[in-house]
Amino acid sequence: MIKRDEAMGLLNKFQSEGTQLLCTGSIFGAEFKLVGKITSLSPTVVSVSSADGQSEITVRLDQPDIGFEYREPKDVVNPHEKDTLPATFKSAAGLGFLLAKNPQRYVVFFLETS
Repeated sequence: MIKRDEAMGLLNKFQSEGTQLLCTGSIFGAEFKLVGKITSLSPTVVSVSSADGQSEITVRLDQPDIGFEYREPKDVVNPHEKDTLPATFKSAAGLGFLLAKNPQRYVVFFLETS
């Protein structure tokens, strides 16, 4: 786990550098995926929009039980965890990813793609 301010620092870096991100996750059994850039970031919310502006994922960051992790795919050794990672992560050997997660609601992966 990393601290909230560290996660915010990574998100701020991604936004200021215009990093293209793959965001994927699930909530209540529904799965989603979007490639885009951070278009809005505040202490309470991050929004990632697709290049064409037609799609957007917004994640609330102010939930009391939200946690953050930053890892590289090579660091994931638990077989169960490996099974939960999208195939993109498993093959992205040098790329890091940030997880914003609440065990009962969602997991959002922000993977650097460029």
